[in-house]
Amino acid sequence: MTDIQELAREIERLHRFFEDWYNGVDDRMIDEFADSLDDDFFIVSPGGEMSDKERIVEMVTSHRDTESIEIRIRNVGLPGWDEPGVQIATYEEHQTRSSGNTVLTATVGLVADAARPGGFRWLFVHESWLVAPDAS
Repeated sequence: MTDIQELAREIERLHRFFEDWYNGVDDRMIDEFADSLDDDFFIVSPGGEMSDKERIVEMVTSHRDTESIEIRIRNVGLPGWDEPGVQIATYEEHQTRSSGNTVLTATVGLVADAARPGGFRWLFVHESWLVAPDAS
């Protein structure tokens, strides 16, 4: 089983990419994100919308240098899943944006894969709001 610190480093690495990408840091390439995802990757957003790898990569690509954002990952945990090869972790994502603050909780499925950026292949993410954006 992968060490919890390894999973935490990988979750933080990918979210640093998002922070840099949305803030327009010059040395980031979208392949760092796309190559981290399994071909069958999917994400369920906090609002319940499901997106496949192609759709989420297109969405992230289109949001390059679009807003000021700070992302902090907290409370990475393992909920007791022990399937060989698949690592399931949970974490909280705290975002500070120009439009306000949000907090979500996420469950992620990862497989160790040395050929991928960060050493993991992302299988899925499922997010839920803890503090949703202001609807006004």
